[in-house]
Amino acid sequence: MCATYAQNIMVATSHSPQGAEGVAYWFAFSARDRHRLADYWSTLGHEVDTEDFFASIEDLKTFPGNVWIIEQRLGDFVISPPLSAHQVLPTNI
Repeated sequence: MCATYAQNIMVATSHSPQGAEGVAYWFAFSARDRHRLADYWSTLGHEVDTEDFFASIEDLKTFPGNVWIIEQRLGDFVISPPLSAHQVLPTNI
C-alpha cells in the first residue's frame, strides 16, 4: 500500500478485435480496511504489500469489507487515497 495518493489518467487504449476501446477495471478498498485486507490476503497465501497477486472476482466476493469497482475509459482520471489498496485489470473486450 502506498502512503500517498495514487493517480492515473488513461491517455491511450488498445482496441479489441471487434474494434471496441479498451477499459481498465479498478478494484479499490477503503484505507480503513487496510488491516482487514492484509489479514484476508494472507488467508489467500499472499501479502497485500506485494504486487505478485491479483485477487479473482470470487476472492473479492468473500472479502469481509467493501470493494469498489471503477470502470476507467479513455480520458478518465482515477485517484486513490493514501493507504487504500487497489488492483487494476486492463482489458480490451
